[in-house]
Amino acid sequence: MKCTTAPANDVVDEPPFDEAHLTDLYVHWPCDHCGNRMFATVGMALFDHPALISFFDNRDIDLTERRVWEFEFAMTDRRVTVRSENPWEVSLTVPCRDDLLNLVVDETLTVVETVEKTVQ
Repeated sequence: MKCTTAPANDVVDEPPFDEAHLTDLYVHWPCDHCGNRMFATVGMALFDHPALISFFDNRDIDLTERRVWEFEFAMTDRRVTVRSENPWEVSLTVPCRDDLLNLVVDETLTVVETVEKTVQ
């Protein structure tokens, strides 16, 4: 039987397991129904967000044809800035060519702000 309960998202700064300290900040998806726990980077959690897909698509890059591990922003937290811890507010800056997309999320991983700019 598959779990069909939509898990709640939250941002945590504790590693999901002792052996891995690849990033300092994780997105945590606990499932109240089955007890499963999933962890990801902020960038990986936002990889299929419409603003991110559109940002790359406007630069002729189809994210559906690329692997998530090809993108530093998805695999590390080097482009993540914690703006607030109580409540959580996190900024992810995504580069592509000469442009940047900044996505700001709250503690539920809801995108509350998007800003595109050109780097000069």
